[in-house]
Amino acid sequence: MSKLLTTLLAAVFAAVTVTPVTFAMKHEMKKEEKKEMKAEKKAEAKMTEAEKKAEAKKKKADAVAKACKDKKPGDEVTVDGKKVKCPAPKKEAKKVEKKEEKKEMKKEEMKK
Repeated sequence: MSKLLTTLLAAVFAAVTVTPVTFAMKHEMKKEEKKEMKAEKKAEAKMTEAEKKAEAKKKKADAVAKACKDKKPGDEVTVDGKKVKCPAPKKEAKKVEKKEEKKEMKKEEMKK
């Protein structure tokens, strides 16, 4: 009985000394996670006004481009409740279209 009691006493002593350490480690991990989350939120909040304006401008341009997909330059379309004229295609887009046309013409010539 005394061996059993000694073993039990040793196990309880070990558990009592180790348990607070594990709780402290878990608590520290939670604190670190909270700090990381706060840092991420601060980084998002620090987005400059210029970045916000650029993002809004890009969204608007995407919406206009989507609305003017099958329209001619100068046609009026409604985007977000506002009437907007479709812009002329950019020079780069024209170059790409010309290249595509040339490729198609070459394919047709090869078929003949």
